Amino acid sequence: MSLLSFYEETLKLQSHNTFQTFLSNRNVDSCYEFLGLSTPQLLKKFEKDQECLESGVIYESGYSLLKNRIIFPIVDSYGELLAICGRGIDNEEPKYFNTIYDKKFHLFGLHQCKKKILTHNYVIIVEGYMDWLRLHMHNLPVVALLSTSLSSHQYSLLLRYTDRILLCLDNDKAGIKASQKIVAEFSCDNGILLENITLHTHKDPDEFVQNEGILEFYELFPILLG
Repeated sequence: MSLLSFYEETLKLQSHNTFQTFLSNRNVDSCYEFLGLSTPQLLKKFEKDQECLESGVIYESGYSLLKNRIIFPIVDSYGELLAICGRGIDNEEPKYFNTIYDKKFHLFGLHQCKKKILTHNYVIIVEGYMDWLRLHMHNLPVVALLSTSLSSHQYSLLLRYTDRILLCLDNDKAGIKASQKIVAEFSCDNGILLENITLHTHKDPDEFVQNEGILEFYELFPILLG
């Protein structure tokens, strides 16, 4: 068995009521074929698996922060599984928990969206999993930082596919500060379009699209209307 085996087992639980309720409550009606569910029973099955222990899926005590969580796979640009993230379904803390990997070398969703990035010749950068999922549902070329910083490696990775980068981070102090820092650090690169947009009164892209609709989101970025 392995981390990949564990992830594949979580996919088999998509018909579970807990999984379906999560999707329904968040108006997710498509593009969830790669999401899974981690249950206590499934964790019990993998509690002795060495790779799952080493990656942080399960602790040696048998405890796991992934219990009863929606599972997002974290893959590299070639589609190879690096880690998995568990999102709390109710008010669990932490809200998100991912197994061990180096974030600064990867961008969530790049593998799924790289063809769209090449086709449209731009990419939207968001912060989180649900922001990415919401825009991906509308067939937009989007990647997620899973943090509030863009590393030089991530930047170079994006430039393999496009020279037009649109920032749409969370509309809070951390997101605004991060956007300003990214623009200051990378906007001097000749020939690169790097734009930042605010979300008015909404906290993140997921909330904006759910409340205002995807057409209003397009209006934020004139490039999307071209």
